Amino acid sequence: MLPSAEPVGPVRLAAGSTRFCAGIVSTARHLSIEQKMADYSNRLYHQLEQETGIQTGYTRTGSIFLAQTQDRLVSLKRINSRLNVIGIPSEIISLKKVTELHPLLNVHDLVGAMHVPEDAVVSSADVALALASAASQQGVQICDWTSVLHGMVKKGQVTPGR
Repeated sequence: MLPSAEPVGPVRLAAGSTRFCAGIVSTARHLSIEQKMADYSNRLYHQLEQETGIQTGYTRTGSIFLAQTQDRLVSLKRINSRLNVIGIPSEIISLKKVTELHPLLNVHDLVGAMHVPEDAVVSSADVALALASAASQQGVQICDWTSVLHGMVKKGQVTPGR
């Protein structure tokens, strides 16, 4: 049985909010598995619009991660190294490069930064709808406005709990 603290009431697909910067698709993560998942998501969202015909708002913006302390800079260097090992372009950049990329940013209290040029932003609700469309095209049945009280996993698939 799937873990459940409270029954989930009827909800509409792509409704609601998140506390995790909805729409930012960044591969810079501390844990390797999170980096791989974020990279997969970035690549998926990049092609999703072409595959489904549904606009996702995918825009490659790049990200700049700032370091105000040497400890933070060391952390960014570690993340940068891991990103490069798995083939995600990133680099530690100078403060001059930071101001070239983002002229309005005040760099007087920074000691360094990391740039991840392939990070992007998306419209979270549109991505959810595009994913649902792609799933439907593969035979998945989506039950909108449905309460989930129990769930069972049988042979690797979620089935209604009885």
